[in-house]
Amino acid sequence: MKMAKIDMEDKKLAALGNKKELLPLISLGFRLFDCKNLEEAEDLIKNLSAQGYEMVIIAENIAQTNQKLFLKIIKSFPLAILVLPQHKTRSNFAKNTVKKIIKEAVGF
Repeated sequence: MKMAKIDMEDKKLAALGNKKELLPLISLGFRLFDCKNLEEAEDLIKNLSAQGYEMVIIAENIAQTNQKLFLKIIKSFPLAILVLPQHKTRSNFAKNTVKKIIKEAVGF
């Protein structure tokens, strides 16, 4: 089976959070945006979506501050929004959020 090659140079990718912690993502083609809270992230995502970005990664420490707002954000924009877990502590925020979305989708 032949694997399709994905040309990442054509993709617009962003990462939101503490730029120092996100530095390794530059080598993968991500543009970094310093962001301190989820409200600021929402404004950035709105602008990035309008600019044609396809994927945004949000640092977990920012995303987990307000689950309702985070759910609103991921439902409001057509781009892929992912949570990057912190390397020091894990809160399972992303896992719990996905569970909640699936439960809503199937009517639980």
